[in-house]
Amino acid sequence: MRRYCGVLAIATGWVLFCLRPALATNLTTEMAFKGTLIDPPPCAINGGQPVAVDFGRRVGVNRVDGRRYIQPVEYHLICYPDSPRSGLNIVMTTTAPAAFDASAVQSSVDGLAIRVLVEGEPITFGKPIAVSVDHPPVMQAVPVKAAGVALEEGLFSATATLQVIYQ
Repeated sequence: MRRYCGVLAIATGWVLFCLRPALATNLTTEMAFKGTLIDPPPCAINGGQPVAVDFGRRVGVNRVDGRRYIQPVEYHLICYPDSPRSGLNIVMTTTAPAAFDASAVQSSVDGLAIRVLVEGEPITFGKPIAVSVDHPPVMQAVPVKAAGVALEEGLFSATATLQVIYQ
């Protein structure tokens, strides 16, 4: 039995020796993946604080026309020094768009909404806007009213969400 095993060992060795040149063409290598998980995100709007736009106490009920009372939306895009400088977008969303103006947020007063402008153009809610960290887009807000509506005197408010998205 020992001899038989020896022959098998020699035969096995011979087979491996014969296959060795064929195996040399099937080289493999390892792959390594690495990255960094971050928390909190590398950029924030106003350091996480709300952005407030105050139209004051002198918005005339008969003078709201989508041009008067325009106010800047003053926000700051703050990014950590090693955060990405490209692939950033901002997106504004609202749970209450105005039925009469797709670029406006419905206010607490029927028939009154706040239109949002980015670089002078009406916003499209939910559509990403490319952002340069060094020069974020200029945003403005202006009261608008539905056609044929007579606004009544009183306080009003409206809300929307502005967020930074990373790609």
